[in-house]
Amino acid sequence: MAKTGNNIPILYFDGGSRGNPGEAAGAAVIVMANGQHYAVSKYLKIATNNEAEYTGLIIGLKQAQELGIKELIVKGDSQLIINQITGKWKVNSPHLKEFYHEAKQLIKNFEQITLNWIRRNENQLADTEVNRCIDRGEKGQQQNQVNSQYKKVDLNLNPIDKLIKLGKRANKQDYTNLNLIEDEFSRLGLSDLKQQVSENIQQKITNQWEGTEQDLAKVYQWYLRGLPLEMALRKVRIDGETQGNQKAKNPEKNSLNKLTEKCPNTPPKLPYAKGDVIVIAPAENFQLKQQGVIIKEPQRLEDGTLIITINLE
Repeated sequence: MAKTGNNIPILYFDGGSRGNPGEAAGAAVIVMANGQHYAVSKYLKIATNNEAEYTGLIIGLKQAQELGIKELIVKGDSQLIINQITGKWKVNSPHLKEFYHEAKQLIKNFEQITLNWIRRNENQLADTEVNRCIDRGEKGQQQNQVNSQYKKVDLNLNPIDKLIKLGKRANKQDYTNLNLIEDEFSRLGLSDLKQQVSENIQQKITNQWEGTEQDLAKVYQWYLRGLPLEMALRKVRIDGETQGNQKAKNPEKNSLNKLTEKCPNTPPKLPYAKGDVIVIAPAENFQLKQQGVIIKEPQRLEDGTLIITINLE
């Protein structure tokens, strides 16, 4: 599957009418950062090309909202709609004003949205869905307003996409059921993870995260795997709460740890390990904090001094 080339999903929309006005359909395809496609279409018994185009944009925005997407790039080959939505052209046709106002209202639900005009040959994903929907006709629309390709994707969603599909309906158990994934992101340190995320997203994560540096890396990992930012934050918070509860429910293990710490023959467990991200700062001025990665296994001297070697960013 094609990927977006960045971490912001792309919505391709299109519409077509066979007769103008005549039998028509609007469609949209959302391409997530991880390459996953979501396609939705709507059959229109009689409509103009412009009405069908607007329909494609509207149902695409609704689908993006259901998926929990906050930042979105919208692309379409209709100069009329792109220029009207961006305010470059006026909406002169009375029958299009209702479509226009609905689309503008939906756009307000996103934190950031960009609209770009593209050539028709660059909009094949949405164009294909339009023709499929019209070919199925009214009978296919009555059976299912969401097109068959979307349903097939829905039945074979990976765990991350299943959680995204649930959106705000997802509960704690749904987040807990999403297990740790060993992939290219799980092997990266915080500094490397940050390099793959826009400065805008980095700032949002910094403003919303109050946990540890180690868990902060997990937020970036889940975001890069495809979870929207809010869901990535919630996933890591819930995992932290679950781990805390498990420790509290296992007093025998906690007692054993305390005994081990008291045993003079057992070396105390070090609080840090090679690869951990650590923040250092003068006690008198925390604003001068610096962040780095531990590059050697920490050592504790006989006098209790802890030696840590870090590479500052």
